[in-house]
Amino acid sequence: MRCDGIVLGPEQLNVLRGVFDAAWDECSSDYDLSPTSIEIGRLRLANAVLSARQHGMGDAATIKAVALRRMAMWRHESRFAL
Repeated sequence: MRCDGIVLGPEQLNVLRGVFDAAWDECSSDYDLSPTSIEIGRLRLANAVLSARQHGMGDAATIKAVALRRMAMWRHESRFAL
């Protein structure tokens, strides 16, 4: 898979899928049960995971931590949006 200049092989994709699933388990409760809310949350998380990987973070624990921090920042920012 090629994504914004990075190439991911099957093993890397499996790691990122595991990171995504583990992170989603931790932050999914921040979204209501509507399909739109869930889709927005999952897209944000996918972007956060891929962004962390693209910026050179290679191990699963670091990628997950960075992605969860980004998700928390989005939640915080959305509370103050008009």
